[in-house]
Amino acid sequence: MLKSDSSISELEKLLEQKTVELNQRNKQLAVINSVQEGLAKKMDINAIYELVGEKIRGIFNAQVIDIATYDSKTNIMEDHYAYEKGDRTLVGKWEPNGFRKHVVDNGLTLLINEELEKKAIEFGGKVIHGEMPKSVVFVPMISSGLVNGMISLQSLDKEKAFSDSEVSMLKTLANSMSVALENAKLFDETSHLLKETEQRNAELAVINSVQEGLASELDIKAIYELVGEKMRNIFNAQVIDIVTYDPKLNLIEDQYSYEKGDRTLVGPREPKGFRKHVIETSELLKHNDNVDKAMVDFNNEILIGEIPKSQVYAPMIAGGKVKGVISLQNLDQENAFSDSDVSLLSTLVNSMTVALENARLFDETNRLLKETEQRTAELAVINSVQEGLASELDIKAIYEMVGEKMRNIFNPQVIDIVTYNAKENLIEDQYAYEKGDRTLLGAREPNGFRKYVIENKKTLVINKDMENERKAFDNAVVVGEGSKSIVLVPLVTGEAVTGIISLQNLDQENAFPESNVNLLNTLANTMSVALENARLFDKTTLLLKETEQRTAELAVINSVQEGLAHELDIQAIYEMVGEKMREIFNAQVIDIVTYDADKNVIEDQYAYEKGDRTMLGPREAKGFRKHVIKTGQLLLHNENVEKAMREFNNEILIGETPKSHVYAPMMAGGKVKGVISLQNLDEEHAFSDADISLLSTLVNSMSVALQNARLFDETSRLLKETEQRTAELAVINSVQEGLANELDIQSIYDLVGDRIRDLFKAQAVVIATLDQEKGEEHFKYVLENGKRFHLEPRPLDKLRQHLIKTKQKIVINKDFEKAFANFGMKVAPGTELPQSTVYVPLIIGDKITSYVSLQNVDHENAFSDADVRLLETLANSMSVALENARLFDETSRLLKETEQRTAELAVINSVQEGLATELDIESIYNLVGERIQNIFDAQAVII
Repeated sequence: MLKSDSSISELEKLLEQKTVELNQRNKQLAVINSVQEGLAKKMDINAIYELVGEKIRGIFNAQVIDIATYDSKTNIMEDHYAYEKGDRTLVGKWEPNGFRKHVVDNGLTLLINEELEKKAIEFGGKVIHGEMPKSVVFVPMISSGLVNGMISLQSLDKEKAFSDSEVSMLKTLANSMSVALENAKLFDETSHLLKETEQRNAELAVINSVQEGLASELDIKAIYELVGEKMRNIFNAQVIDIVTYDPKLNLIEDQYSYEKGDRTLVGPREPKGFRKHVIETSELLKHNDNVDKAMVDFNNEILIGEIPKSQVYAPMIAGGKVKGVISLQNLDQENAFSDSDVSLLSTLVNSMTVALENARLFDETNRLLKETEQRTAELAVINSVQEGLASELDIKAIYEMVGEKMRNIFNPQVIDIVTYNAKENLIEDQYAYEKGDRTLLGAREPNGFRKYVIENKKTLVINKDMENERKAFDNAVVVGEGSKSIVLVPLVTGEAVTGIISLQNLDQENAFPESNVNLLNTLANTMSVALENARLFDKTTLLLKETEQRTAELAVINSVQEGLAHELDIQAIYEMVGEKMREIFNAQVIDIVTYDADKNVIEDQYAYEKGDRTMLGPREAKGFRKHVIKTGQLLLHNENVEKAMREFNNEILIGETPKSHVYAPMMAGGKVKGVISLQNLDEEHAFSDADISLLSTLVNSMSVALQNARLFDETSRLLKETEQRTAELAVINSVQEGLANELDIQSIYDLVGDRIRDLFKAQAVVIATLDQEKGEEHFKYVLENGKRFHLEPRPLDKLRQHLIKTKQKIVINKDFEKAFANFGMKVAPGTELPQSTVYVPLIIGDKITSYVSLQNVDHENAFSDADVRLLETLANSMSVALENARLFDETSRLLKETEQRTAELAVINSVQEGLATELDIESIYNLVGERIQNIFDAQAVII
């Protein structure tokens, strides 16, 4: 029993030891995993040292922990993690001495658990930072046989603080971490090199951006913007500005400016302070600290924003001369700009300066080109007017074209063109634009500035003091804002003012220089005659349109007659008439409804509302249409339509409420046969007296023609029904003829199948009989795309069983693949899967004996309701005929069998007769042989 207790105790101790070892392994693995996680997350090397140091601090009971790296080439150590009772001070770089030098030289762990001060003297060590410890352990981190750093644990309060197991664990950790930390260091170095590469790429990106700007013909302002934004993305600067320098005027001017989102640009000014120094010396200026002192030294002042903590100013030099200065500033950090930043900025500025200078010259060239274009603009406007006349534009379109051309040339905020009627002393807007507002004012008496221009036939320019000028001329602002500058130029034809062109600027005084006024005068003088000609041309065109309206009536009537002549159906004629109306009249809505007096219903035959072609079915006439049908009179509302809707109890079934409408009755034989409606959704007074006159004439002329077309359509419908009945009778007669000509049953199936194929123009026709007792179908006629198929009997699928059960047709006009799968159907060998199909059963008594199927392999919805109805009628009529043919065939078969039995009996009787007359045996054989030969029509008989 005692021995057993001892064994248990030993096992418990062993378990405790193994548990401690396992915990040590887990802690060791946690530290190593921390390094790997840092690498996997692309943490920088210092973050990984921090992560590892904190993990070790959590494992070991040490008041001091540090992790230092060692560079064997320079014999320099540097701490990356340090902790002493909460103090995180990093010492920096130093040559190894004392204990650490011993570890570096020997590559071995050093543990000193007592008499540390004595040992420190022996090793020549000294405390670099903090207190003298009582216990220390230094473990080297070795990679590729070389010491690349060490981990140190120190206890400040007690000796023998570190056990052998802790030292062993720390050594294991150090060995495991060395390679991982070395990889992290290499990764950090790679990242550093990558950043340098990215900086080099950034330089090329900015230069390419400038070149792309030139290639895209961006103006110089856009290029400065592009370069500034690119700089902002690259450098750690909250303030970036680009200023240009004009040596002739000794002025700098902001071209790009950014300070924490503020984009304020400071105008031309003398260079001072830092920028003055850079311009005078042509040298870069950098202050990474003490900027306040530098501002005093350089006599620099801040015009806007905050004083930076770091700054760099770089000259933009082209042709040996400073053309501008680029400035980077950081408001929060000293030492914000590294040597690499300054190097990159210098390279960028040197590369960009020539490109920006070229862009500036390009911009200057464009400015000169624009001035040249202004000189040619006069000819462009005149040519535009002439082109308008040549293209037969109406006068409104010409005023619009001239106004837009003026707006492009002068870029004013307000421009208008008014015409002047001297007889009535009225002006009227023909073109108006004010900051996007296109409101046109109607006819009114001229006052103020325009009255002065008309009376004096002189240009009026007012570039300042507008409020007093308005009072002096008694000029009122009719619409919009009061302008700060205005120029008004008369349009003169002969000796009379026919109109005025006005340009206005709402924000600036002195907006119209003499050059603009001279150009506008020249344009107005040249345009006056052309616009007058256009006005006369417009008048002539108006008269021509009235003549065309008179001929339009005949065109519509002729269209209807042509439709009848070409045997168009009635719906095509309604469509043709509606489209013709849509061409003639200013209406966004047109509809034609017919009226059935017997049923008192109307029905849409043509409908159009802004592209919507929805047609409503039969309905009772109400509102406006009811009134027109009841009175037989045309109904017009050119305004107040909503009020009229209430008075006539009219409701909108679909679409919008119109602003103008007209309803005209279609009369035939003194009775209303329908109503034509024109509606305008946007304008009141959309329908003139000429429109009403034309519509009335058209409707009167069209009514009889449309009535004739309707009767023609009705006749055609009856004729088609007759043809269908004839087709049905033809198939039935074919069956009867087959019987009369004693055709066999298969010939009759072939004859019926061919007739159905010709009648329906189907790609595939199938006739099959259904043997319900055996559960089979037998194909009697199968034709697809002109080819006959002879198929073996096959079991009844779900579709055929459904036919037998319901005794109803099956029509599948779309999604045939889905139906195919649901019915468990199979494609017959050599045939295609159809897209549309119809199955119609043939019923005798109460039993389905067979079916007829039409199929189309190319199109869905191939079979109309009329097709299906005709096939059903044919099937009903054919059922008895085909059944009679089948019975006839069956009777013929039974008759043949009877004849065979009779022939057999005749042979037997012949033998009996031979025996009865005592013929010899040879005579009997001869008699029997001859009888067999006669019966079977055999060329040879052997007994």
